[in-house]
Amino acid sequence: PTAKRVHFHFPPPAPSGRLVLELRGVSKRYGDQVVFRHIQLSIERGERIALVGRNGAGKSTLLKILAGRTDFEGERIVGHNVILDYFAQDQSEVLLPENTVLEELRRDASLETDEELRHLLGAFLFSGDEVYKPVRVLSGGERSRLALAKLLLRGANLLLLDEPTNHLDLDAKEVLLDALQRYEGTLVFVAHDRYFLNALAQKVVEVGQGRVQVYLGDYEHYLWKKKQEEGTGKPLPPKTSSPAVSQAKAERLRAREAARRAAREERRRQRRLEELEQLITSKEAEVESLEEAMSRPGFYAQREAAQAVVDRYRSLKQEIEAHYREWEALATDLGL
Repeated sequence: PTAKRVHFHFPPPAPSGRLVLELRGVSKRYGDQVVFRHIQLSIERGERIALVGRNGAGKSTLLKILAGRTDFEGERIVGHNVILDYFAQDQSEVLLPENTVLEELRRDASLETDEELRHLLGAFLFSGDEVYKPVRVLSGGERSRLALAKLLLRGANLLLLDEPTNHLDLDAKEVLLDALQRYEGTLVFVAHDRYFLNALAQKVVEVGQGRVQVYLGDYEHYLWKKKQEEGTGKPLPPKTSSPAVSQAKAERLRAREAARRAAREERRRQRRLEELEQLITSKEAEVESLEEAMSRPGFYAQREAAQAVVDRYRSLKQEIEAHYREWEALATDLGL
């Protein structure tokens, strides 16, 4: 369907401090079963971290600890101005069944108009009259799409996502991937979809045997490192490597990750520039149409109708002016 080509620009989240979240000496057990034993984990602003490991290793439990949704021993430190949102595997169960799709999305809207919300729903593959379907009749995939749209609309600067691709078909996965690639905050997620992992992860945290192991670099680099470890029987770099060599490798990986972030930010700005140009063109066309209507004889005879048109005209002019200011700032940043 053509709906999957619709894009929605989510409002950028408020910036957090450099340190977003940190776990110090965290332990967790269920009865006699030890899930984590004195783990340390630090998350910094803008990172995109995939949690990987065998089923039952503790990935979902780690996300719950990060989200503050379960008890544990140790310290959990939340950074400055962090606004956290958590997507659980059963997140779609908290939707209100009596609401329509549009009404349910509106619960998480702030200043967005119905037109903007419909545009967002179009980006998440709810087109036409589908926005008026009751939540209770939605399929599992539709409920997941709606729950994810609500999550992204809330404007958190730290997203913790547990299996967000569950119940999603290929088109819906592409929509979610596009939205998360445009997302400007910090992301920690669990997913089994290899394509999804490859496209998003810039750091991998392996969970297992009560520990966490951090791998700098993307998911492909993580798989390569694992093959090297299995081939040599010990982690890389080898124990004979000097600290200076190990540090140099880590610095190269950090530099590569920083370069990727910069490239992603430039692509985001370029996409936003194109979106603004389209918005300005369409709104200026509407302004022209309204000016023509207001110039007709007898336009002000019906005061209420005329006032609605005038209000819309003024609102459009303000929006266009704001779009131009944003366009100029982005163009300057991009050196245009």
